[in-house]
Formats: sequence, C-alpha cells, structure tokens
Amino acid sequence: MTTHHHPLDDGPGNDWTVFARAVDTAHRLYRQDGSVLIHCTAGISRSSTVIATVLAAEESRSLRESLSAVLQTRPTTTPHPALHELAVVYVAART
Repeated sequence: MTTHHHPLDDGPGNDWTVFARAVDTAHRLYRQDGSVLIHCTAGISRSSTVIATVLAAEESRSLRESLSAVLQTRPTTTPHPALHELAVVYVAART
C-alpha cells in the first residue's frame, strides 16, 4: 500500500494544480490495478469529487453520471460547488 497526500480545502480557494495532481494520482493508481482508496475527513465532498472526476476521465462518463455512480455507494455525497467547478474544468480539459 502506498499513500499520497494532496491537501484540498472543502470550499473555495483550492489551487488548481493541487486538485489536478490529486486526480492525476488517483487516476494513475486506478489504472494500475482498478482500485484506489480516497479519503478525506467526512467523505462527503473532497474525496467524492476526486473519485467522480477520476471515473469521468477514465470511463468516458459525464461528470454528472460519475457523481450519480458515487452517490449510489456513498449517499451523503455532496460536492462543494467550488470543487465541482474544478472537476468540470478538469474533465473538459481532458476531452
């Protein structure tokens, strides 16, 4: 098991490069063996936004579809609007 730390705030003010690095790292690890564990304090906004962004990028889904998939396994998922906007930008840049 390896660990990576990409500190994100649960709100506005996140650095784009930190968000992109978090998603890129999770995406790379997901591609290696199809599994990755993403953790934040509550598992409601930051981790769910990162994993939904990874799913959108990896599986050619829309971000909305990816968030719906995350919601099925984590019903408390509620991405902060500022993080959601970073995810939208990330997915748009990758398509």
